[in-house]
Amino acid sequence: MSYLTINDLSLALGGRKILHHLNLNIEKGELVTLLGPSGCGKSTLLRAITGLIPVENGRIVIDGHDVTRVSPKKREIGMVFQSYALFPNLSVFDNVAFGLKMKKLGKSMIQEKVIRSLDMMGMKEKADAYPYELSGGQQQRVALARSLVVEPKVMLLDEPLSALDAQIRQQLRTELRALQKKLGMTMIFVTHDQAEAMYISDRIYVMNQGTISQFGEPEQLYTHPDNEFVARFIGNYNVLSGKQVRSLLGETNFEAGNGSYALRPEAVRTAPGTKSIEINGTVTDVNILGNIVRYAVKAQDVILYVEQINDSPDHAGIGENKTLFVDGEDMISLGKA
Repeated sequence: MSYLTINDLSLALGGRKILHHLNLNIEKGELVTLLGPSGCGKSTLLRAITGLIPVENGRIVIDGHDVTRVSPKKREIGMVFQSYALFPNLSVFDNVAFGLKMKKLGKSMIQEKVIRSLDMMGMKEKADAYPYELSGGQQQRVALARSLVVEPKVMLLDEPLSALDAQIRQQLRTELRALQKKLGMTMIFVTHDQAEAMYISDRIYVMNQGTISQFGEPEQLYTHPDNEFVARFIGNYNVLSGKQVRSLLGETNFEAGNGSYALRPEAVRTAPGTKSIEINGTVTDVNILGNIVRYAVKAQDVILYVEQINDSPDHAGIGENKTLFVDGEDMISLGKA
């Protein structure tokens, strides 16, 4: 039996349905990410799990106990927000100790647990500092320590890294994943950042308009998207109609139906393969993305997105011709979103 189970959960706010019959199963010690665009319902689902928002129907079960109607403080859930939510008038130590004091633990026990939690987050030396004296990354470390110290059954993180600059975000993401594995903690992580989700997760639930579009391990979602939404959101795929595929590859080279097909940008190559089909097009856009160059190439009235390593010798500018090669076996047939 899964450690956390959400069964047929629906939720409405202000008369508007936000979540539609959701089902999730999370194992003990697993880090699962809710991934989706703004407004898809991922943060609302997190708040429903904590009990901050009542559900319309469905069940939430944690460690074998139905907590659907249980008050938030009795669910033994830790929560970390994007905004840190530290008390500005309390020191780092007292911020982390707050939950333990509410539980009326002894002074020596609080001291021991707080110092251990701060040490895990690399903030032991800042115990006497105040939030205004800390950087954004340090404040988020304190927020994480505050949630860890109460030893929750499940830890929920609502876009905890999105307010940080890129370098600090990557560093804290790496540390958070390592700590989660070390402690064997069950975590639900919310983000709209595909790369972040792919890096940190054991499994990902992709959400769209209050529903689950697809779930699975990161590699599975990237290589085998079930529908157009997941293909576009997870992998920036080229999504083509059957008619467009036939136009590019020819009727005799690929038997395309009337549905949609996905083609990864890196699967559109600039060198021929054993089964590849040559396509000639014109570059309409070029974007430098660090070590990757992303081209938009128009061929047969179809725009294809192509990704190449930045040191590739065959770069082309806007308006120049570019020869591409596509293998029909790289086309993925998609279902409806």
